[in-house]
Amino acid sequence: AVYRYGGDTQGRPRPAPRAGSSRVRGGGHALTCSVTCRHMNRFWVKVDRSGGPSACWLWVASTSGGGYGQFRVGEKVRKAHIIAYELMVGPVPEGLTLDHLCRVRHCVNPAHLDPCSIGENVRRAPTCPTTINARKTHCVHGHEFTAENTYHYRGRRYCRACTRRRGAEA
Repeated sequence: AVYRYGGDTQGRPRPAPRAGSSRVRGGGHALTCSVTCRHMNRFWVKVDRSGGPSACWLWVASTSGGGYGQFRVGEKVRKAHIIAYELMVGPVPEGLTLDHLCRVRHCVNPAHLDPCSIGENVRRAPTCPTTINARKTHCVHGHEFTAENTYHYRGRRYCRACTRRRGAEA
């Protein structure tokens, strides 16, 4: 049998279900997933929760090139924060991704993970070029990005004043 289970109010995992149980209640609904009791025991050993329930729970095992924790379940390697979310909260809603509100990629604390669209996740990232450019209020030559002075072409925004100036110079 395969299980997913919830945690208590202090963020501690509940004891593993008894062998032979086909359903486990967590958060008021029946859950199932591809993580077995054996996997759960292996998983939580790799998490440093010494800071308490509100601190980052740091993944201390293998990480991906991007800094996310990774955990092998059978033949498949999965992201550790997704497994932690599924174990403690439930499945990630269809079409959404998990955003690390704490901005620590190897944190697996479900309280620090927020399901959101990929676009929203990108907009929240402080160092993403898309986010940096979206915050800009003026072009590189100091012209304000207003409705009258801005046009969009192929997903990018351009300054009309600079475009006119380049046209006059040509």
